[in-house]
Amino acid sequence: DTLLPPHSVVSRVHTGSMHTHVPVWFALLSAVVILSSWVSVTGKTSTDCDLLDVVLVLDGSGSIDATEYEDLRAFAHNIADSFDVALGKVHMGVVEFTSYAVVVQGLTTNKTEVLEEIDTMGRIYYVYEGQIIYLVYTHIGEGIAEAQQMLFDTSEGSIARPEARKLMILLTDGVEQDTDPPENPNPRDPYTEAANAKGAGTQLFVLGVGDETDTTFMDTISSQPPSFFRLDVDSFDVLPGRVEELIRGLCTRSVTTVAQVCVDSPTTSYLDIAGTGFPATNVLCKFNNTEFSPSEVFQAQSEAVVLSDTEMRCPIPPWNTGGPMRVTIWEGENFLFEIGQTFRYLTCNELACKLKVNMVLLLDGSGSINTLEFEQMRTFAADMLTQLELGENAVEIGVLQYGTVPRVEAPLGSDAVTVVTNLEDMERLPEGSLSTAIGYALKEGQRHLTEFSRLNAMKIMILLTDGRESPACPDCVYDPIVESAAAKAAGTIILGIGVGDSADVDYTALESYCSGSEHVFRVEEGFEELSERVDDIVRSLCPEVISITPTSTCLGGGTLVVITGKGFADTSSIKCKFGDLTPVDAVFVSPTEVRCSAPASISAGDVTVEVAIDGEVFTEDSVTFTYEVCEPSISRCAGAQDVVILLDGSASLSDDAFAAELEFASDFSNEFDIGATGTNIGVIQFGAAGSQGLSTIISLSDNPHSITQAIEGADRLSVSGQGGGALAQAIHSAHDMLTTSGRSESEKFIILVTDGVEDATPTDDPYYVQDEADLVREAGIILYSVVVGNEVDVPLLLNLVAQPASSHMYQSAATFEELATQVDAVAASVDRAVLLVCYRMEVSVAQVCEDSTTTVSVNIFGVNFPSTDLICRFNNTDFVLEDPFLHDTPAVYVSDTEIQCPLPPWNKGGPVRISLWRGTELIADLAQTFRYLTCEKTACNIDVDIILLLDGSGSINTLEFEQMKIFAADMLTQFEMGPDAIQIGVVQYGSMPREEVAFPSDTALEGIAELVAMPRLSVIYRNTAIGHALNFAQDILETRGRADAMNMIMLLTDGRQWPACPGCAYDPLTESAAAKAAGTVIFGIGVGDSTDVDYTALESYCSLPGSEHVFRVEEGFEALPGHINEIITALCPSVFTVTPVTGCLEGGSIITIRGKAFTDTSNAKCKFGDLLPITAEFISSEELHCIAPVTTFVGPVSIEVAINGVVFTEDDVTFNYENCSDAVTGCPGPQDIVFLLDGSTNLDATEFNIQRRFASRLANAFPLKESETHIGAVQFGDASNIRTELSLSSDRRAITTGLEGMEWLNVPGTAIGDAIHMAHEVLMQGRQNSTKFIVLVTNGNEEVTPGTDLDPVTEAKKVKEDGVILLGIGVGADANMTRLKELVTQPVDGFALPIQEFDQLITNIDTIVSSLCPGILSVSPASVCEGESASILVRGHGFHSGELVCKIGEFEVASTLVNSSVVYCYINTSLHDIQRGEYPVSILLADGSVYEGEGVVLTVAFCPVPGGFGGGGSGDNTGIIAGAIIGALLLLLLLLWLLWRYCKRKPKKVVAPAPLQEEAQPAPMPEVVTPAAPEPQPAAVVPPRKGSRFYRWRVRVGGYIWAREGGVANPLPVDWGNAGRPGDTPQLQPAPPSEPASSMIPPVAAPRGRGYSNLDEPPAEPQGRVKCPWLPNWCCPGAFLGW
Repeated sequence: DTLLPPHSVVSRVHTGSMHTHVPVWFALLSAVVILSSWVSVTGKTSTDCDLLDVVLVLDGSGSIDATEYEDLRAFAHNIADSFDVALGKVHMGVVEFTSYAVVVQGLTTNKTEVLEEIDTMGRIYYVYEGQIIYLVYTHIGEGIAEAQQMLFDTSEGSIARPEARKLMILLTDGVEQDTDPPENPNPRDPYTEAANAKGAGTQLFVLGVGDETDTTFMDTISSQPPSFFRLDVDSFDVLPGRVEELIRGLCTRSVTTVAQVCVDSPTTSYLDIAGTGFPATNVLCKFNNTEFSPSEVFQAQSEAVVLSDTEMRCPIPPWNTGGPMRVTIWEGENFLFEIGQTFRYLTCNELACKLKVNMVLLLDGSGSINTLEFEQMRTFAADMLTQLELGENAVEIGVLQYGTVPRVEAPLGSDAVTVVTNLEDMERLPEGSLSTAIGYALKEGQRHLTEFSRLNAMKIMILLTDGRESPACPDCVYDPIVESAAAKAAGTIILGIGVGDSADVDYTALESYCSGSEHVFRVEEGFEELSERVDDIVRSLCPEVISITPTSTCLGGGTLVVITGKGFADTSSIKCKFGDLTPVDAVFVSPTEVRCSAPASISAGDVTVEVAIDGEVFTEDSVTFTYEVCEPSISRCAGAQDVVILLDGSASLSDDAFAAELEFASDFSNEFDIGATGTNIGVIQFGAAGSQGLSTIISLSDNPHSITQAIEGADRLSVSGQGGGALAQAIHSAHDMLTTSGRSESEKFIILVTDGVEDATPTDDPYYVQDEADLVREAGIILYSVVVGNEVDVPLLLNLVAQPASSHMYQSAATFEELATQVDAVAASVDRAVLLVCYRMEVSVAQVCEDSTTTVSVNIFGVNFPSTDLICRFNNTDFVLEDPFLHDTPAVYVSDTEIQCPLPPWNKGGPVRISLWRGTELIADLAQTFRYLTCEKTACNIDVDIILLLDGSGSINTLEFEQMKIFAADMLTQFEMGPDAIQIGVVQYGSMPREEVAFPSDTALEGIAELVAMPRLSVIYRNTAIGHALNFAQDILETRGRADAMNMIMLLTDGRQWPACPGCAYDPLTESAAAKAAGTVIFGIGVGDSTDVDYTALESYCSLPGSEHVFRVEEGFEALPGHINEIITALCPSVFTVTPVTGCLEGGSIITIRGKAFTDTSNAKCKFGDLLPITAEFISSEELHCIAPVTTFVGPVSIEVAINGVVFTEDDVTFNYENCSDAVTGCPGPQDIVFLLDGSTNLDATEFNIQRRFASRLANAFPLKESETHIGAVQFGDASNIRTELSLSSDRRAITTGLEGMEWLNVPGTAIGDAIHMAHEVLMQGRQNSTKFIVLVTNGNEEVTPGTDLDPVTEAKKVKEDGVILLGIGVGADANMTRLKELVTQPVDGFALPIQEFDQLITNIDTIVSSLCPGILSVSPASVCEGESASILVRGHGFHSGELVCKIGEFEVASTLVNSSVVYCYINTSLHDIQRGEYPVSILLADGSVYEGEGVVLTVAFCPVPGGFGGGGSGDNTGIIAGAIIGALLLLLLLLWLLWRYCKRKPKKVVAPAPLQEEAQPAPMPEVVTPAAPEPQPAAVVPPRKGSRFYRWRVRVGGYIWAREGGVANPLPVDWGNAGRPGDTPQLQPAPPSEPASSMIPPVAAPRGRGYSNLDEPPAEPQGRVKCPWLPNWCCPGAFLGW
């Protein structure tokens, strides 16, 4: 039992006898655990304690102190002593673990040995280099592995028993430690070891002590559910309980775990419990489900019937809902024990199937599911079973668990108790079988259903998984797609339950395995949510019929019945059954709706309606349907009838079947009114292609006796079979008989009777069935089919018979023998088809709105109308499901051949079916569909001529052709048609086009009537010649269309242009281009996916943008009506908004028009009110740009658009013209601006178009007037491609038109130097007094050819020397901003603008304008003293000219331009007497223009000055003293002036740096020197003048000026203004706070030499010293004095 780490020996410390103190909490908890874990679910006669192998697994790690360790041993002793340890009963062992595990006591039957070993148990240690080292780590996996090995030891001498129950009781105070101890570097994983143990059948109880335990960890490793196998206590010193009483619950078991006890049950059911030591009286059984279903609480108790101290019975309280329940046993108020396994109620209100179902539940047992999830899955499965009605005549279920290999857990057909019991006992799959082999599981599940299902039971398979098919495993060779397809083909319905989100579960694959997306349940929250989904899943399992509509029909059947219910699945086998009649195929609509055509019945009365998803097992519902007698004789119209009956004589019929068919034909023919003026009948038998496979039984005859004799005496064909061409040849023969022998005035019918399948593929046979059926239809012959059995190709017949197909097919007979008994039913059905011919409407379209005050009626003509009780029914449910319209109106009887049906009002519009009823008897169902015109038109409200091109090629079958006609007719109902609205024509095209609705048709009535009657093209003209169709349509529009209408072609096709056919010489690309060039708008409607329709080619035929003029109806022709609104909405343009909404009378503004259905044509125009239309620029299908035209009238005008330049929209959007003569926009004053635009290949077409619009909008931002702004433009490429696009002009319209219409040079090279030169020449032709600008736009570097192209820098310098301001805009990441800065006017930051993308040009127009136009932002200081001279700093932008004058209110003061954003203004008190107050600050230009800053004012304030230095008042000597001082100073200055030439100090001469901008200065620039800062010298301080607004100090320190405020000396920065003039005094002035410390500005002329110290942040160093331009440097007084 020793474990040997390297170089060490593991042992245990043995101690003396154990303390007698036993912590009862251990006994209490262990008893609860064991009790919860060991209640039997079987009916064994022996108790569970008689056959138990149990191991105590005890934590001996270092976190347990000595006292706690003693409590641990006491617990183990007490538990061991509570078991009946003996041979054949309980075998017990003990394991202690830390870093390793050691066996304290192996499995034994000797209780004394166990107790002695526990009492002497000590800590685990090992000896290393003579040292005893105790093991302190907690590695639970070691203890579990050692205990499991003991429980399943098969070695010789082991007393572990395979048949015994296995129990492991684990006690620990901590969690598994991540640290690997040095003595055991690879400890075993507790999760793996616990899973292995539980998988082998061991039940693992975990007891956690203290607050350091990891609840999630312990819940995972314990057996499930944790409520049975997990307990936590706070500490080791938890005190007593009743150990002996609770331990006896260990041996307690219940015999029954499942029962159904309903609330209204008259009998009592019992739960039998066996155990030991039961009290004799006062024993209570308590039932509680709060742990399982807190939302639906059930708590009840019953008094136990104690039979003996080892047996009792608990009466089960009734409960209808069903589900899991916890059962506990009490003696009065004292808890005794709990039943370990969960007791379950079977629901008394089953949610699921009321029919026979064989069901297999596939549970995922793969390795991705942990133990807790596995238990939750078992609970879910058991709970689901409680909701099912299980039994021989109800649901039988089997359960398979699958991983790598599936395993049967409960065989199919097991009773409820067995299934639930087996689920409770279900163990994990063994290690090595934990892959996810879904394919294998499906295969095995289907095999189970096939071998063990009842023959008349529905088959369902439920697949539960938390993952996806493993890519590779030994048994993953079965493809789940293949296996599920095979199962579904065999009629099995597959439901899928995915547990987890899409990252874990492949829901797409799961849906492909199942019977549709509605049969997959997503439990993305995890296994704990499974039980919450039980009801949803169970309710979906089995179908049920709830209601039907309509509820009755005639014996002839044929009525479409809508069945509403639940649990319907989209399978190919789904059927409906009406009573005992042969089941008919159903159409799946949704899980709650299917549709069936009622079969014919031979007797009247009520029948039940049932549904079978698998075609075999029908629901057992009580919903009834009524058959009524409706006079089965076949009607005829007022004239004659010619009928040919085609009888199937092929080899598929037996002799008996053929005899029954002849019997049917004989009886059926007698249902007609046979006679010379009535019905003539002919009969043909067919079997195979060729002359031997066809036989005429009788030609058209009016003799009933001859007809009957011929039919009854007919022989089988001598050669019969089934092959291609047989049916086609038969239809061809019938067609010949009717057209050659039939009467010209008769209605003609073919009645086809068959049970076979036609090979409908065109071959070398002379007849092709589809062509023959089309020829029959073209000849006006009605083809009707009687279908026998379920082998007939019904989809093919639906395309062959007359439309609507549902009214021209009878398919209710399973055999010919059955058909012979259904003559009346067939006759009734044929009669309905005949009446479709007899009855006709005079009006097939009308508009009846809900608020209409007049009544509109439809005149209907037919035969034998009853005079009373006749009802007209209007119903659209055949066409539209989501917007039903069903109305009955009493018919107005006119005669037996004419009635009138008043139309009920309906605003929606669309197709409706009109049928005539007398009570519940159907008199007639009209053939043509009646259509309402919508009262709320959705299409164009302008004049449009439309040609609709409908594809009549051979790729479109008959049903699709009818659906296309319905679509076209329905679309016409949405148009406002008339001479002043829409006119339409319809052309059907194949190889050759044919006009079906003659253009111009300006009424929906006319168009729809012709569409309904439209026949297919002849068989020989069924290629697809799209080009010819387009040419034909355009010719109609040009020759018959209105001159003032918009032209439009709508092309519908399901294919592509054929390469060769009679009409295929016209190239569709060429024809469409010609039509579009003529102003026609072309739309395309493709029906089918891209394998059928060439959508790329279709887009090329249509108007631009092609993708927005093509509609994809990839779902097929049946989906066409669903696209009507989308198509109509896109047909005609409409204006929604305009931006801006106002403009000037002189026009020229670019207007953005937003709306819909704009098309990229060269003819698009905009119209502003009654002004002449102007050309529009196409931006997108939702945006156009137009230039507002000139007008003389102020006020709003409507904005309209014409895509073809002629027909304008009629919208309520307006644009407002204003008189802008007094408004100022952009820059006032005379300005000449030339745009220099990049036309090189550095730009693409889109970027160039943006540049054009930018230039146009920038131009419109200025006041374009003769006295103000003039605009010119130059486009440049290389030196040989520089073009003046626009000479200087103020004509807004001419400028906008010129810029918008500018054509792209599209040449390589960017000769910017030559471009600047050209722009300069344009500017020189401008006005003399204007400010001149060049705005250069480029996105790359100049490409200069040396010796040929002009140098850009040189040219830029020339224009700037001429006073031109050059602004550069670099667009894009490749723009060379360094080079651009060399070209532009200084400062470069203001005139070299980077723009990231061309799209951002327009959004930066305001920034660009502000760079060109002056504007004032602020003044500093904001206030000055009244009566004192002052310098004012004016900040703003766009200051260019040196001829600027500052205005303070109305006072004009001297100014100096510093740069484009700074101007200095000087208030000289000798010139300006500005009184105190607030004055607006403005800039006056030489041309008289004034720029003001909004809210920018200068405050002039009073600053009091005291009387003198001494501070005295009147009468003192202050004036005299001051005069004396001033006189002395003047004498000193005079002396210095006389002695200046003898001065010895000469400052170092410093050459002034180059000026920052190359602008002419009004006076020579002074030199500026910036010496290194010397150490400050002691300062001579002049006291401040008291009472002044600012403290002003003058200090000479080392030749620098310092300012001191509040007694603190700070360096005073020095700024220089313009150079002074001789006679001016050199001055110093503070630098503006925001100016950079390094800026050098020339000296400023001002009247006084005071430095103002009102700065916020003085710079670190002084900025320079002054030199006098009119005196020698070294004797300048300022220099001498250090000013």
